[in-house]
Amino acid sequence: MTSIGSSVFWGCSGLTSVVIPNSVTSIGGWAFRDCTSLTSITIPNSVTSIGSNAFYGCTSLTSITIPNSVTSIGQYAFYRCSKLSTIYISDLSWWCGFTNRPTFPNPYHLFLNEVEVKNLVIPGDVTTIGKNTFYGCAYITSVTIPGSVTFIDENAFQGCSNVETLHLHEGLSIIRKSAFNGCRSLKSLILPSTVEFIYQVAFANCTGLESVKALPETPPFLYDNSFSNYNIPLYASETAIGAYQTKEPWSKFAQFLTLDGTEVEVPQCATPTVAYQDGQLTLDCETGGAEFVWTLRNPDTLSGRGKTIELARQYELTVHATAEGYTDSDLITYYIVWGNNEMEGDNVIRIGGDTADVNQDGVVDVADIATIISTMAGK
Repeated sequence: MTSIGSSVFWGCSGLTSVVIPNSVTSIGGWAFRDCTSLTSITIPNSVTSIGSNAFYGCTSLTSITIPNSVTSIGQYAFYRCSKLSTIYISDLSWWCGFTNRPTFPNPYHLFLNEVEVKNLVIPGDVTTIGKNTFYGCAYITSVTIPGSVTFIDENAFQGCSNVETLHLHEGLSIIRKSAFNGCRSLKSLILPSTVEFIYQVAFANCTGLESVKALPETPPFLYDNSFSNYNIPLYASETAIGAYQTKEPWSKFAQFLTLDGTEVEVPQCATPTVAYQDGQLTLDCETGGAEFVWTLRNPDTLSGRGKTIELARQYELTVHATAEGYTDSDLITYYIVWGNNEMEGDNVIRIGGDTADVNQDGVVDVADIATIISTMAGK
């Protein structure tokens, strides 16, 4: 006998135990579905694949042994196994790299060579921790991930609710979606300097998290919901702290400190200035490397009848400056006026003396305002 065919024991509700011979290499889909009296099963080292829904609805199943010969487990293989609480494996490197590992319905105990895993140390030959690898493994208290691991896939440690300490080493680059979601006992997080991407809800629902220490000099790519609680301090190097303070969503953290615990105030960009010459508006700022965010609008709406139009309009220009390592400058409003507009003040930019001057010297007329707007848009 080399295979257990699809659906062969489906609904055998009186079946309490199964002995699978070492000649069997595959367990077909739905093979033991709804065997509601089956309490435990050991899969021999000869088996390489377990079909989808193979143990679906085995509501009395409490433990299962999965050998490292298995390379494929189908979807919903252990779905609705409501009492399944113990998983036995013999090779941690295989388990970490198992790309088609199923999720289990309950928080479960993981045993490695008959010893329950409490303090998880990932082997140094592992480079990737696959999707769902330790999903729901609720009884781990500490996790150490070596520098050989560059990639932690989706849901890898989701629901590991008793993890209090997490050691991530230099070399890690990518932390995917929900990787540590629900690790509610985790108290502190240190991100290695090599981390570049942190995806959605990676550390969401880590309700016990009290601080984050970010070692990368350039803030990693981060989603708004990568963390669900930003009301905690963020630590970074003295040279990088300003970048974290001003880059969203890192800027949402409640407090910013250097690695030695010194609180840092971020300088503010200087308020921008605006000058007009030869049909162009030029923005400037005392803060080197600043960029300008502006809005130009015309609050006046004119209509009427007759041969002449009184050019007494004004435009409002609101602008602020922004630069890496600085908070945004104050928002300032300038008024661009021409013709016989009587507005005065430090923030008024007059681009013509009176209506006659404006029309005759060609500085600005009704058509020229489009040139100003298009020039601004190109800045």
